[in-house]
Amino acid sequence: MNIIHDKLKVHSLTGRITIELIHKGFKAVKKNRGAAGIDKVSIEMYKTNLDENLLSLMKELKQKLLTLASPST
Repeated sequence: MNIIHDKLKVHSLTGRITIELIHKGFKAVKKNRGAAGIDKVSIEMYKTNLDENLLSLMKELKQKLLTLASPST
């Protein structure tokens, strides 16, 4: 990991997905009173186990990006 001008230098999109960014996104959805998605999980339901849910979401996003970036065999 390289630090340049007090900022984290990343080499891929997965490196830009941080737990802080995921928390910020959740706060934005909550502020806008976002509705439940296809899974029918409301903001209040998601919030009951917030840290674990956000960490899981971050891992899923990173894994999906890595899968999409992998060359097909």
